[in-house]
Amino acid sequence: MILPIDFISQTLKQAGKIVRHGFHNIREIEVKENQSNIMTQVDWESEYFIIGQIEKHFPNDSIIAEESGFQSKSNDTVWIIDPLDGSSNFAAGLPWFGVMIAQLKNWHPECAGIYLSIQDELYLAEKGKGAFCNHQPIHVTTENNLTNVLVSYGIDFTDEQGKTEQEVKLINRLVRHTRNLRTTNSVFDYCAVATGKFGAYLNQTSKIWDNAAPFLLVGEAGGKYTDIQGQQLDFTSTPQNYSRNFTSIAAAENLHGELLKLVE
Repeated sequence: MILPIDFISQTLKQAGKIVRHGFHNIREIEVKENQSNIMTQVDWESEYFIIGQIEKHFPNDSIIAEESGFQSKSNDTVWIIDPLDGSSNFAAGLPWFGVMIAQLKNWHPECAGIYLSIQDELYLAEKGKGAFCNHQPIHVTTENNLTNVLVSYGIDFTDEQGKTEQEVKLINRLVRHTRNLRTTNSVFDYCAVATGKFGAYLNQTSKIWDNAAPFLLVGEAGGKYTDIQGQQLDFTSTPQNYSRNFTSIAAAENLHGELLKLVE
């Protein structure tokens, strides 16, 4: 039987080929909940392939996938799939997107991977075993001063009253207290945190499939990954609540506390 981390590695590379082949060859774009949330045929092709591989190798495990939803089975193991994170970038011809797979045991990430197919960067992490990019160890920045790092902030459309205004005020504080603000609003930013290129990435509008793999990757790279109030993320899900909203701060641990002060 294939080890989960090897399965993730192989499946991500194969799904990445599907995504890379579809780049600049988009046939259709579908708007989902709002204009910030779109899907292409490549999202479906990648997800269909990954689900098929999980069902072949781990037929008793549950699956939560961005487009297909929750396939619940009587098992303590759940696979979380984001078949194409950064679909808006992908559709616009920008190279900031990736495929993500995480395996959760009793709702705690045990192993995970991210593949940035254009950059050909494969990120892997196992609980307690560290984080790697193309088999080389990676680590968050050791910088202690926010003014010496780039920080990323992802923001999307929301119809929640006052939320965008509140986020704009936070962005203003971040600009004033960091070296500079950058964002691709995709998994690319989490990878930049895990490799020390960014000091942090903040987001207030995301789902379980946006967070499960980066949570383990950043944590195993020595970072701290919490919600926007500094509380531990709870990935426990049911078929009724799996699509709930998540907020997140992924940062080098020595910068995380300063970011929480700015959020407050």
